Amino acid sequence: MANYIKDPLKRRIEHLSDEDLELERLFLGLRCDLGVGLEGLDSKKVQTLVEEKKCKVSNQRLVACDFFLADEIALWLT
Repeated sequence: MANYIKDPLKRRIEHLSDEDLELERLFLGLRCDLGVGLEGLDSKKVQTLVEEKKCKVSNQRLVACDFFLADEIALWLT
């Protein structure tokens, strides 16, 4: 932590795999109003989320109805 105080502009690069990038896309998308695109998502799981009123589909994107559940929804979709 002390290194960040001494050099607050220092950056660290984290290399992510394609799987990690997809998971990040889901986590970040479901935590905001934009949601995530439906492409690549399991249609049965999407249908279940919509039927259970945990998510809605808007403009071909899955949007979480409760952002507090977004992380759990993302994990369930993977």
